[in-house]
Order: sequence, then structure tokens, then C-alpha cells
Amino acid sequence: LDLRKAGRSLLRAPGFSALVVLTLALGIGATTAVFSLFHAVILRPLPLPEPHQLVVLCESHPSLEGICAASPPNALDWRRRSRNLTELGIARNHSFVIQTEGGAQRLRGTLATPAFFEVFRIRPHIGRLLIEKDLEPGSPPVAVLAHGTWQQRYDGDPGVLGQSLVLDGEAHTLVGVVAPGVEIPVLATAEVWTPLPYVAEEHRRWRGFRVVARLQPEVSVSRVRSELDAIARELARDHPETNDGWGVRVVPLHEMVVGSARQPLLIFLGAGALVLLIGCVNSANLLLTRASRREHEFAVRAAMGAGRGRLVGLLLGESLLLAALAGALGVALARGAVAVLVAWAPPGIPRLDGVGLHPGVLAFAVALSLLTGLVFGLAPALRTTARDWAALLQGSPRGSSGRSAARFQSGLVVAEVALALTLLLGAGLLVRSFLAIATWTGGFEHQGLHLVAVQYPEEQYREDARLVEVYRHTLRELEALPGVRSVGATSTGPLFGSRERGSFFLDGREEPRAARWFNVSPGYLRTLGVSLIRGRSLAPRDRADSQPVALVNETLA
Repeated sequence: LDLRKAGRSLLRAPGFSALVVLTLALGIGATTAVFSLFHAVILRPLPLPEPHQLVVLCESHPSLEGICAASPPNALDWRRRSRNLTELGIARNHSFVIQTEGGAQRLRGTLATPAFFEVFRIRPHIGRLLIEKDLEPGSPPVAVLAHGTWQQRYDGDPGVLGQSLVLDGEAHTLVGVVAPGVEIPVLATAEVWTPLPYVAEEHRRWRGFRVVARLQPEVSVSRVRSELDAIARELARDHPETNDGWGVRVVPLHEMVVGSARQPLLIFLGAGALVLLIGCVNSANLLLTRASRREHEFAVRAAMGAGRGRLVGLLLGESLLLAALAGALGVALARGAVAVLVAWAPPGIPRLDGVGLHPGVLAFAVALSLLTGLVFGLAPALRTTARDWAALLQGSPRGSSGRSAARFQSGLVVAEVALALTLLLGAGLLVRSFLAIATWTGGFEHQGLHLVAVQYPEEQYREDARLVEVYRHTLRELEALPGVRSVGATSTGPLFGSRERGSFFLDGREEPRAARWFNVSPGYLRTLGVSLIRGRSLAPRDRADSQPVALVNETLA
């Protein structure tokens, strides 16, 4: 490669050089920006000790499709009977209510077993973490603070150990502070940790917990799957009333964290690569057009002794120089694009805090630039130098060689148009999907609708009658607020992204039918602006001690 001569040649055509560099820089920048997201979210290992040994265990059943949850007694049986698991921890998110000088506040918490900390190799900053004795019935309630909570609420005071923290109306003794920087991928960020309630045999139906485990070194996930499948069959025989038809799903922790983000990021990475490929085809066409105007120059060089390899090296050097300049500009564009992508990224994409132009991403950009230079430069260089230069100097017509070059350029134009149409169709489908989501109504009135999450201390409201009364009081207080037309309450429901799952039986039929349901107050449908097709809505007289009633949607009917 004669880069010095290539550079002088490009300087003599600044307009051409700038056009090619800008065309390629857009493709390299777009691809690099999306790859930086892909690298941070998908390729980067989890910041945990031996992350490849970590798995999430989920109970599998047709009624739990798309949900990862497990029963604590079943999980403990998996650990006792397995030879391939070193530790197994159980936890679930829980919002606590605490009393402060400014009134009641919510505190994000996690109920966990001591082994949960061992799975992730979590260590205390001060004091201790949870121990097995904390799980025994009658043990005094204890709590462990997250490091951030300790800093914010207690100003990092080491004397916090032994103090009391009232959670849900019950006093907990603070016994430790978790080390800083602890992030548990499968749970929401916790401000406080408390022991998991005592697990008894009657809780085997209680499938609402996250179960994480660490594998023995050198043990594969497929081997653990086979072992736990066998254990699940044993548990189905031992506890048919609760475990019949239930299995175990083993998911690597990394896959659990990034699984939902992999497909959209791959789509955007493919779109970026398509933009770059269009730029390569366009640049190759420009190179061929420019080379056709330099045939006399190449013929003179050939007459002076330059072989085909020397001419190919000259043209390829120009391509690589253009690609290098485009790569430098593309990295600069990618830096700004990364900030935009992170700002606009939907909240469901994890690990966005690690997105940036790290050394691995820069190495990708360099390799991409070199590959780009070869892709758009090699074919035109070989096509241009495959000529009979002596005949050209003697004034012979271009003949079949000229027609072949014209057909090659026409083919590049067709390929460029086809790639552009593919990208345009994909963009159109994405815009159509976005508009469908943006204009989604859900069948209810959105204007003026507000969501209020209500939570009460469990210790003070364990009796159903008392809890029902305090909810009724809350609804009355909200309805009395100025500007409020109606108020409705729901146990969960589509507005909150979930619903209960169960089965029902039709009169005269023995087989059960699946249904999704949730509890609502009489004002729920009126507040949403949902009208009835037939029958009546729920009324205040529909209480726990009256005739059970239900509303069904048109699909179920």
C-alpha cells in the first residue's frame, strides 16, 4: 500500500473525499453507537463474582407462562436434593411503611434468606447480615440497611447498629449495613433487608419468590436442568396436591437480566449495519466513477512499469485512508448518538449505566473502519485494474471491458436501492408500531385519570374486615377532594401491568377453563369510563357476606 501517494491523490479531489468520508461516517457512527449499547447490555459480564455460575430457578406451569417465580418449600427441597448447587437463596420485593416526622413513607425492601447474600458473595460494611437464626419462629425482628439508605437516613453513623426501625408498625433491630455498590439484578433496588418469614409446609402453594443459585464449578446449566427435572418429578409424587404438573426452569442469570433486551438491540444493530452497507455500496460506485476518469493515469503508470498489484495497492490505500477518516468522524458522531440513545431508551432496557465508548467499543470501531475500507475499496480496485492498458494507450475502444464495468456499476446501483428500500420498510414498520402504541386507548378514558398506589402496615391490618374498612375510608376521602368525580380501586389489573390467574368451571362441564381476573370496587368501571353491554355493574351491596357476583368481558363471554 502506498499511503503517501494515496493521500496526495485524495487531496486533489477534496469534494469527492469529503462526500465518501461523510457517507461512511454516518454508517460507522450509527453502527458503533448501537454496538456500544449492545456491548454494555449484552456482552459485558455481570459485575459479580463468577457470574457464569449464577442461575435463576423458576417453577414452570402453563398458568405461569412468562413469569419466573417459585415456592420456598420447593426451592429448599431442590437445594437439599441437588448435588450440583452450592448455594440457593430465596427473596422477594416488599414495600414497607415507616413512620417519620413528616408522616408515613414507603421504603423499598427485600425479604431474603441468609443464603441469598452468599449466592451473590455480598459482605457487610459494618455489623452483620442475616443469619439462619433470624428465620426461626419467635426470633426478634432484625433489619439490614442498604449502604445508600445508611448514608441518606443516618449520615453514615456507625452507631446505627442496635437502633430500632419500625417497619409496617413492627420494631426491627438494625444489625448491619450492606457493603456499597451492591446491585441484585433480579430484584428491585432495596433500601432495607429483612428475614424471609418462616417457611412452613403449608406454604408450598405460595409461589411468589425469586430463587437464585450458584452452580458447582465446571457444572453446565444443561446438567443442572436434567437434575432438577428429576427432582421436580419426585416432588410431584411426594406432594401431588401442590406439585402435580409443575416443573423447574433453569435460566442463567445473565440471560434473565438481558433476555428481553437482546432482540430489539440486535434489530437496531442490524439496521446500523444496513446503513453502513448502503454507504459502502454508494462509496464503491463513487470510486468506480472516479477510477473511470483516471484510466489514462493508470495506463501511464502501467507503461512505466507499475504492475497490477501496485495499482491495486494505490486504490486500496485511498479506500483505507477514506475509511480511517470516516472512522474518526464516525466515533465522534457515535459519542453524541450514544447520549441520545441512552436518553431515549425505554426503561425496560437494563444496564444502561455502563453504556459508553469503552476500549472494546473503540476497538470495534477501528476494526469496522478497516473492514469498511476493504469492502468498498477492494472490488472497485480489482475491477478497475483488470484492463489491457497497452491497448488503451494505442487508442483501442473500451469494448467488452467497458460494458462489463458499466454492468457492474448498474448492479451496485440496484443493490443500493434494494438495501435502502429494505431499511425504509423496516423503519416504516417501526413507525407504525410506535403510532399504534402511542394511540392505544385500552378501551377506557385516559383524560384526567390518575393512579394512586395505597399501602398499609400489615401488622396493623391483618384482619380482613379492618383492612376493608380502611380502604373504604380512603376511597371516601379521595372522593371528597375538590375536582374528583369518581374513584375506583383494584387489587392489581391491567393498569398496573398484572392480574391474577386462575380457572373456572361452566355448569354441566367438568373440564376447567383458564381466566385472568382481579378484584375491583363498585366505582372502578365508572372511573375508567367503561360502559356495560348487558347486566349491571358492581354495587355497594355486593359484599363478602352477600351473593358472589362477577363481571366478564366480551371475549370470555
